Amino acid sequence: MRVKRLEMDNKELVKMIDSDQSEIDILKVRVAELEEEKARRDEQNEYFELKNKELVAAKAVRYHEFYMLNKVVESMLGTSVEQKFEELQLEELRAQRQAEIDKQMKVKGKGVEVTQRSIVPSMVVENPKPISSVSGLFEDYTPLEELEGTDSNEDDEKEEEEEKDNKDEKVYRWCIMSKAYVLVLLD
Repeated sequence: MRVKRLEMDNKELVKMIDSDQSEIDILKVRVAELEEEKARRDEQNEYFELKNKELVAAKAVRYHEFYMLNKVVESMLGTSVEQKFEELQLEELRAQRQAEIDKQMKVKGKGVEVTQRSIVPSMVVENPKPISSVSGLFEDYTPLEELEGTDSNEDDEKEEEEEKDNKDEKVYRWCIMSKAYVLVLLD
């Protein structure tokens, strides 16, 4: 009986050893798979490290090229690139604002319409008074003859009569266009 019990215990131990051995085999396979994955990742890391070094070197070359180009442009401009860029932005902003003002003037019906007849360059040249003293004349109705510098009392009286008769009053104003003073007829 004792022998049978020992034999049964022995059989149970053999079964346990077999089950443990199968678990050990499964774990060995899992370890081998993990080692393969580790080796693959190590190879990828090496590749990425080399690629990163190449990119850093390329970035340094591009930075140096940009630095050289910046120095060349600065020497050609005579000012720094940042300063020139700010000046260009300011010019663009002024142009946009002027376009908005022109658009608003057209929308309001006060668009500046310059015709060949409305431009009087000889007045600006022949007028002995500076622009600053003349600008007060244009707040009210100013006849064209007065702007030209001719003083004719008869013409003034006729124009006053015509002004009373004509309810569609025409107003002359100075406008600055492209750094030149221009007389414009506004309806």
